[in-house]
Order: sequence, then C-alpha cells, then structure tokens
Amino acid sequence: MIRLHRFSRGITLTELLVSVGILGLLVSVVGVFLINGIKFSRLSTSRGEIQRDARSCIDLINRSLRQGQAGTVTISRFNGSQPVCSMIEFTDIDNKEHRFYQNSKSFYAGFRNAGEPDWRDSRMAESMRNLFFTYPRMDDDTIVSVSVCFEKATYEGSSKTLQLSVEKIRIMNP
Repeated sequence: MIRLHRFSRGITLTELLVSVGILGLLVSVVGVFLINGIKFSRLSTSRGEIQRDARSCIDLINRSLRQGQAGTVTISRFNGSQPVCSMIEFTDIDNKEHRFYQNSKSFYAGFRNAGEPDWRDSRMAESMRNLFFTYPRMDDDTIVSVSVCFEKATYEGSSKTLQLSVEKIRIMNP
C-alpha cells in the first residue's frame, strides 16, 4: 500500500511551468530537425532525378549521333519560341532520320523512316532548362558539342540546377 504524504495534493505552478518549458524546447528542436530533414530529402531527390534525366538524355544523343551521317546534320530550333540551336536533326547509316529538341521545359527525341512524312516523337525528360547544339570547330563538321541544363524545384520556391555538357561527340560516318 502506498502512503502519500499528507501535504502532497498535486503539482505546483513552478513544476508545471518548468515542465511546459522543457516540453516546448523539445518540440521546437524536433521541429527544426524535421524541417531540415524534409529540405535535405527534397534536395537529394531533385539532385538524383536531374542527374538521371541529364545522363540518359546525353547518352541517347551520344549513341544516336555517333551513328549519324555528318553531311545530314542540321542544327536549328523546334519552333520560334525555343532557343536558337536547341534542335538537331540528322540521318543515320540506316537512312532513319532522328531529331532531338527542347520544347518548353521538356526534352524530346523523334525519328522517322526514310520517306515517311510524320515524325514519331517521345518526351524523354521534363524540367529541362536549356539544350544547345554547336559545332566547336568550324573546320570539322564531324564533331558536335551538346550542352544540357536541367532544373527542378526543391523546397519553398528554391530550385536545384545541373548543367551537364558533353563536348565533342564525334560523328563516326562523315
């Protein structure tokens, strides 16, 4: 049997205030850790997604362009609202026509067989900021430079940007 002291009838105001203060401190510390954890998670996820998208786009362009015919390469833009030099078209060694371009904030890859009027385009990635194709050397049309930049929203209006450039993709069929 538990015996209580005859003067113990509950908690004092001082004990209550100390308990509420400690609880408030713990909640604020946990809140800061939680918010920082969410920011880190979103930043890591965004970084991973844009790295994956950038690498897959560059890899697709690289593999296709290496099989192209240098004399058929045309660098232009998809429509009037896109940046100059944001589209490349070429014919590969099997006479299949390819094109890669930026439309708004998306990256597209398209192809058509020789003689077909319609392109078969597929959106390959979103969150593209810029795509540029250039000839790094004026005296050699078998080398094309590609630059891609992706941007993804992270937290509270912030964004993560990754620029991945591939210099000198050599077209293997002059």
